[in-house]
Amino acid sequence: MSDLYRFRIALTGWNGGPGVNTLHFRNEGILASEGLDEIADAIATTYTALKGLIVPGVSMLVQPNVDVIDDSTGTLVRAESISAIAPIAASGNTTKASRANMLLAQLHTDLITDGRRVQGRVFIGPMADQGSDTDGTVPAAVRLTVSSAFDGLLDVLGARLAVWHRPKPRAAANGDSGHVQSVTCMGKPAQLRSRRD
Repeated sequence: MSDLYRFRIALTGWNGGPGVNTLHFRNEGILASEGLDEIADAIATTYTALKGLIVPGVSMLVQPNVDVIDDSTGTLVRAESISAIAPIAASGNTTKASRANMLLAQLHTDLITDGRRVQGRVFIGPMADQGSDTDGTVPAAVRLTVSSAFDGLLDVLGARLAVWHRPKPRAAANGDSGHVQSVTCMGKPAQLRSRRD
C-alpha cells in the first residue's frame, strides 16, 4: 500500500474541450507542502516544454487541489493543496487537422501485474502542425521533445511519476502502482473520440 498524489491539469480553449490530464506521483512517506509545490512546478515545466506542439488558444492549468489516494483501494486518504501556478498558453501553429488529433506519450513502469507490464498514457494536444509530418507520422524531433519533457517528473524530491493499476473488482484491495522508468512518444498521432460521436 502506498499513497498516490493525484495532480490534474485542466486544458481549455478549443472546440471539443475542455480536457484534463491526470498525473500520479508516489512517495515513501508524507510530502510536505513544499514538496507538493515542487511537483507542481515540475509539471508546469513539462507543459511549458510541450506548449509549442499544441494549437494556440489552448490554456493549461495545474489545478490547486491534490487528492491523496491509497493505491491498493483507490480510497481518498486526504486532500492537499498547492500554491497557485500561472496558466500556460499553447503556442503551436494553427492547424486545420481534427481537434481530436493528439500526441501520445507512453509511460513505462517497473510494475508487472497479471503477467503484464503496467503502462500509462498521456494525450497531448490538440496537436499543432509541428506534430505531424507530410506522411502523417510524428517527426523524430517531436518525439524526442515529448519524451524529454517528462524527464523532470521522474524524480522530484524523491517523489516520482507513477501509473496506478486500479483494483479489480472495484471493491477489492488489490490495486498497485509502479514508478515510471521512461517515457516515449508514439510514432503516430492518437485520436480522441467523444462518446457523442
